[in-house]
Amino acid sequence: MLKKEYRLCNNNDFIKIYKKGKRHSNSGVLLLCVKNDIKTTRIGVVINKKFSTSSVKRNAQKRIFRRILQNYYSHIISGVDVVLSYTNHSNMLPYKEASSLIYTLLNKNQLFKK
Repeated sequence: MLKKEYRLCNNNDFIKIYKKGKRHSNSGVLLLCVKNDIKTTRIGVVINKKFSTSSVKRNAQKRIFRRILQNYYSHIISGVDVVLSYTNHSNMLPYKEASSLIYTLLNKNQLFKK
């Protein structure tokens, strides 16, 4: 799990990112990013209740996304806020498929260090 200073926790931060963030989507996975005023990269994961009314399923999908983002965290540039949202309401994404989708989205947004 990422340390608290590397996670988005404040609702106002999420609102700011949804309003001003750059969006890219791929197979139901939406990535939003915006530059922040601090030197660290902060990450948030959002799974809507429309995905499943079962919190067990939502939390399982969140854990998969967080684990992937934790693995990529050291390769992401600093000074950005990133929100990952799953908008496909039909099924869970397995780890391998989710990892390739997230890698593609991060690469598309040029969020990897050179």
